[in-house]
Amino acid sequence: YISVSSLMISTSLAQTASGIGIRINEGATYTNKTDVTVEIRSLALAENLIESFKISTSPNLDNVAWEPYRTGIKRTVNLSAGDGTKTVYVQLRDKAGNISPVGNASIILDRTPPTNGFLRINDGARFTNDVQRRVRLHLIIDDAAQMQISNNSNFANIRWEPFSETARWVLDPGPD
Repeated sequence: YISVSSLMISTSLAQTASGIGIRINEGATYTNKTDVTVEIRSLALAENLIESFKISTSPNLDNVAWEPYRTGIKRTVNLSAGDGTKTVYVQLRDKAGNISPVGNASIILDRTPPTNGFLRINDGARFTNDVQRRVRLHLIIDDAAQMQISNNSNFANIRWEPFSETARWVLDPGPD
């Protein structure tokens, strides 16, 4: 998810009005880590003409040092603490000394796990008589976006799927 004041999509990079392509964590909508990877590209000028760049989580880049630019540059940026939308600001300078407007891209920092989880199997029945071991799951969890369902407590090789309040599941046969 990239939130930008003026947005055009170009090969999965957000192009801001500044002509800077900015992608955070490979285009992820959310992160639960304060360290993110920011990829920077010049979309308005040939990349071999770019000399340096500035990057910050503050919109004021006046006190940020210029760093050497190279094609496909990636930088780790530390986001401020606290859940919510976090914005990274970037500026480019070409070899002639021209400086671009500041571009920006955003990602949502979400470090708070879902809460108030409740799982009911077969409407609260203590047993199932289904010989194929099929059950109906009813889940109530605040702020859940994805879920995993498994018969194994380590959830090894289980893919994440969009959260749903109801699901059908087949139980493992268990020990004889």
